[in-house]
Amino acid sequence: MPRKRKPQHIKDLEGDHHKGRQNPDKPEAEAYKPQPPEWLTDRAKRYFREFATDLFNLGVITRPDRYELAMLASLYDQYVSTQEDIQKEGHTWQEIDTAGNPKEKVNPKMSVSLQLAKQGS
Repeated sequence: MPRKRKPQHIKDLEGDHHKGRQNPDKPEAEAYKPQPPEWLTDRAKRYFREFATDLFNLGVITRPDRYELAMLASLYDQYVSTQEDIQKEGHTWQEIDTAGNPKEKVNPKMSVSLQLAKQGS
């Protein structure tokens, strides 16, 4: 039984080492170093610039990537802010239930932090 064919998207990622087989019609994406959009917070703009510089130096960022990079910087800013709040407030806190007994509750920002981490990955 012959082995399965390799999917085209995998072939594209691996590239072709034979000069004669390269597709001349395939456009090459130019490396691009975007500027952060105005709507980002100051800290998110700083993250955006750091991410953009690193990706530009690696040669892997192109013009269309600026939108995803802006979302990533914004999510990361929110994540860091949430983590700072958790550090100040603690992972848990004490509440008094209706019977007057102390009860330890998880800080709700813990679940927010987890959701932001999932969105960013």
